[in-house]
Amino acid sequence: MLITSIGQGLLWTPLVIGVFITFRILDIPDLTTEGSFPLGAAVTVSAMLSGQSAIVASLLGFLAGCIAG
Repeated sequence: MLITSIGQGLLWTPLVIGVFITFRILDIPDLTTEGSFPLGAAVTVSAMLSGQSAIVASLLGFLAGCIAG
């Protein structure tokens, strides 16, 4: 359970850092970080379900998240 908790914490770290920077440091209420991560995940899953390999699907999800951000 400890390893799972650490792994999940490491996965959520970029999201938390992005929200922290926009809210605390820049003082701008920008929620792009909370929207670009799920968009990238949805594109990745959609690409994998349509028959793409995991690497190509991950790259497509990454690009969709970058474009949204």
